[in-house]
Amino acid sequence: MNSNVISIDLAKNVFQVCLFNEHRVPIINKKVTRANLIKTVMKLDADRIVMEACYSSNYWGREFQALGKKVDLIPPYQVKPFVVGNKNDANDAVAIGEASYRPKAVLPGHPPLMLPGNESLEPMNNYGMVLPDE
Repeated sequence: MNSNVISIDLAKNVFQVCLFNEHRVPIINKKVTRANLIKTVMKLDADRIVMEACYSSNYWGREFQALGKKVDLIPPYQVKPFVVGNKNDANDAVAIGEASYRPKAVLPGHPPLMLPGNESLEPMNNYGMVLPDE
């Protein structure tokens, strides 16, 4: 089992992908376009992906979970103390990875994929109340 971690700084079109080795040292830190993000992540040797919790992290988390990766989301307030130097995408990606290694980091993971229509196993009426068995 490898202990490599990929941290991703999410954006609209250009993402920053940082790969940490088993010694927690960043070995790759590069920009990737939206079209190449999944392809790039699949080429890297890591089972765990860490992203800062934001508006698009749920979408990308589901995409990576479907490919068999473990996804963790980390709150922005836990990442901010680890940004070294000027705030830019490369430094943010490194900070996300470093924050995920901290023993007190709160990593709630990513919620499992919910398929439409499977929200509940109990039949409900139009008012959201569970119907009794007949």
